Amino acid sequence: MVRSGKERFDGAIDYIAKNIDRQLAQDIPRKITNTTAAGNAISLRGGGFWSSGTKDQHWALRSLLLSQQAYLLGSGAHPFLRATQATAANTAKTYFKSKTEAQVQYAIKSYTAKRGITRESLADIAERTNGTEGDFEFATRTRSDNSLGRNPVCFNAVRLWLFKAGYVSLRWLASEGYGLDANTCNSILGSGIEITREQLPRMPRGYMFNFHARKSPSTCHWGISLGGGYAAGSNTTAQENNGRTRVTFRSGNSVYGIFDLVSSYEVCRYKYKMVGEQIGDVVIRQIDPAQVSTFF
Repeated sequence: MVRSGKERFDGAIDYIAKNIDRQLAQDIPRKITNTTAAGNAISLRGGGFWSSGTKDQHWALRSLLLSQQAYLLGSGAHPFLRATQATAANTAKTYFKSKTEAQVQYAIKSYTAKRGITRESLADIAERTNGTEGDFEFATRTRSDNSLGRNPVCFNAVRLWLFKAGYVSLRWLASEGYGLDANTCNSILGSGIEITREQLPRMPRGYMFNFHARKSPSTCHWGISLGGGYAAGSNTTAQENNGRTRVTFRSGNSVYGIFDLVSSYEVCRYKYKMVGEQIGDVVIRQIDPAQVSTFF
C-alpha cells in the first residue's frame, strides 16, 4: 500500500496522540507549514524497512521522524540548529530501523518534559552523567545517553542534566536551549535568589547554582548542587591567585568534577575580579529548577 503524504502525516499524529502525548500531537502541526511535504519526508519506502520491524514499529518510526520535521527541521528549531540538520531523517532511519517499537517510543518521549520529576533525580543524574566524549547528535539523542560531549561548557552540562532528568524536552534543547550562551544563560536558566557565602554549604540538593560577577553577569559558572556543600559541574576553573586558591575536588577534575562549592566560589572571586578590584564581587545565585518558567 502506497500512502499519500497527508495520510502518513495524519497517521503519525494519530499514533503520537494515542501512544505518546496528546499535547505533543497538537503542537506538531503548529510547527509544520506543509503537511503533505512532511508526510512525504517520513516515508519508509525502500531501505529494507518492510523486511524489518512490525507495522506498529513503522508507525512509531514515522512519528519520530515527524517530530524531527517539526522540532529539528521546522519552525520549532533554533535557526542555527536547523542549518545543521539536513541529514537528520536519514540518520534517524538508519539508527532506529532495528530498534523495537518501545525503544522508538522512548525516543519520541524525549520531545516532552517528564511528569513527576524531582530535584533529587536531577542531582542523581548530575552525579552519574559524566562522560566527556562523542558528539551531541540531535537525530538520535534520547535520555539514555550519558555523554556531555567533548569539552562541555558549564551551562551546557547543566542543560543536558536538565534534559536527562526530564525538566526540559528535546524540543527545548533544540530551541531555547540551543541559544544558551554566557549572555543568555541567566535569563534562560533563571535568576533564582541571591544567597550569601555562609549559605552555600546549606544549598539544597538538586538546585542549580550560578556564580557571576556582579558587574558582568555573563561572566559566570554554573552547576548542580549535590547537598552537603558539594556540587557537580563542568569547565570548573581549578585554581587562581597564582595557585594559592584552589578548588577542592571530591572526584574528577576541571572538565567534569564533584567539588566543594565554597572553594569554587573563592576561585571565581579571583577569576572574575574587575579592573581596580583586588578580589571580585561575585554574586551567588540558587535556582530551583521546578520554578523556571522557560522550561518545557
